Parts: sequence; C-alpha cells; structure tokens
Amino acid sequence: ARSAGCAAGDQDTGAAAAAAAAAPRALSYDWHAQWYALAVVDDLDAARPHRAKLLGEELVLWKDGRGAWRCFQDACPHRLAPLSEGRVEADGTLLCSYHAWRFDGSGSCTAVPQAEPQAEQAAAAHPRACVKSHPTAEWEGVVFVWGKHGGADEHLRAANTPLPVSPELQTGGRGARVAWTRRALPYGYEVWLENALDAAHVVCAHHGIAGDRYND
Repeated sequence: ARSAGCAAGDQDTGAAAAAAAAAPRALSYDWHAQWYALAVVDDLDAARPHRAKLLGEELVLWKDGRGAWRCFQDACPHRLAPLSEGRVEADGTLLCSYHAWRFDGSGSCTAVPQAEPQAEQAAAAHPRACVKSHPTAEWEGVVFVWGKHGGADEHLRAANTPLPVSPELQTGGRGARVAWTRRALPYGYEVWLENALDAAHVVCAHHGIAGDRYND
C-alpha cells in the first residue's frame, strides 16, 4: 500500500509538471537592456571621473575630449584598479592612476607607458586592453546609461531604444528644466512615492506652499 501511495504521488507530481510546462510562459524582462537616469550633469565635475553604480555594477562616469559623458566599468583592464580614482587628462582621455594607461571615449586604450615604444601601439590595440563601455545619452541635463556594456551591436541596440522620457517633453511639449534639489530622507522611495501621489495630503501638509488646506 505504501508503494502504491508513492506511485500515486509520483503521478500527481508528473501531471503538475506537465501542466506547468504546457502553461504559457510570462514574457521575460531584461532589466539590463534599458536606459537608466544615472546622474545629473549639474552635480558632475567635468574635470574628473565619478564613481557610480547601476544594477550592482561599479561604474565610472567621465567627460571625454569631445564633450560627451562616458560610462565605463570601473576597472582598468590591466590590473582592475578603479578608474574612478584616475584622472581626466588634457587630451580628453581617462588615465588610470595605477599604471597610467589611457583610454578614449570609446573605451579603446591609447597609451601603455610600460611597453617599449615599438610595441606600445600593438599592446594598446589588443582587444583585452579595452575597457568595457556602456552606451550613454544626455537629455535635459540628465545622463542616461544603458544597463549593458558591449560592442557595436549593443550600442546600436541602445541607440534604437527611446529614452524613458515622456514623448510630449521630447517633442517640445509643456515642461521646463528647473534647479535640482536634494533631501536625505530616512525611508524608501516607495513611501515617498505614495506620499507624493496623495493629492489630498499635499494641500493639507504644505498649506501656503503647495495649495490651500481650506479652499483646495
């Protein structure tokens, strides 16, 4: 009887597995293949690199010689030293503070000071000397970063994906860029969001600043 019970249980388990396999699967969402607003330009010093973090990955933001904000994995391909501790050189390249390797806006290595002059160009051109680069875009003073690093294909995919910005604002609709403010609050974003969306709360708690508690 015990064996029969186990067999019946196995049949139930098999039927459940078959039903689960036959059920339509939910569409997967690639969190990395998206644009993210990572920094405000007004908060960034173009003369130096800045440490950042996105989806658990350590990154470095910096402005290259062409005036574009770039985003690399925060690790020099040579010894994995953080590039955020390096410096932006006068020629618009990012210099690693550990061995002074330099990188241009695309992530390509442009200088390997330790190599012999006749071998430096070949060393810098080696694929393993490149930094992992994330696509970037700037809109209305905000730096957006694509969640995946990659080569030309990933940059093309990012270029063909619209920024997560209201179409009305992108096409000249109502809206204006204002000064940025910061407040450190001891709770999570979901609490703040619920608070901000509570229209009845705003006029009561912010009387005279954002409405009138007696008339609105």
